[in-house]
Amino acid sequence: MRELPLTPHIEGVIEKTKELSNILHRNGADIDLFFHCFLSDLGQSCSSIFKKVNVDPKDLLKESRSVLSKKRKNKYAKKSIKTDVRKLLKEAEKISLENFKIDYIPPEVILMVFFDNTHSPKVVKNLFPKGSESSDEIFLGFVTECSLVVKDFDPTTSSSLVSGETPE
Repeated sequence: MRELPLTPHIEGVIEKTKELSNILHRNGADIDLFFHCFLSDLGQSCSSIFKKVNVDPKDLLKESRSVLSKKRKNKYAKKSIKTDVRKLLKEAEKISLENFKIDYIPPEVILMVFFDNTHSPKVVKNLFPKGSESSDEIFLGFVTECSLVVKDFDPTTSSSLVSGETPE
């Protein structure tokens, strides 16, 4: 069970994911639906991460629509969150606590976990196949940029801190 709170933005994305699961007659909100809703409602910081890594979220969203259109409808639609999303959120919680020492789960950590081979949605696996050098660079780019945003790293002040000067 998750202990750390999500941001209101991510809570909203989860609610949209549950609604989409119901609209598409799915048997629960899975990682592909969650990723689609996440991409559809990117915040400013996550949008800037995509730009820095040179990945257009619109391309991912287009591929996501294709993946979702191929999923079969179920007789009984459910709004419940499936295990793959719960595992992703648990991993994001662990990273937030252990790596960043923060008391909530920010969207940037969730974005980072989407680009972890263990928790990648089909879109990411299709567009960035495991073992490809260019895919590895993109995965590393997302992890690095997300980490820098979460740590609130400012390269303009970090060099002065290294030299012993105090930032203004």
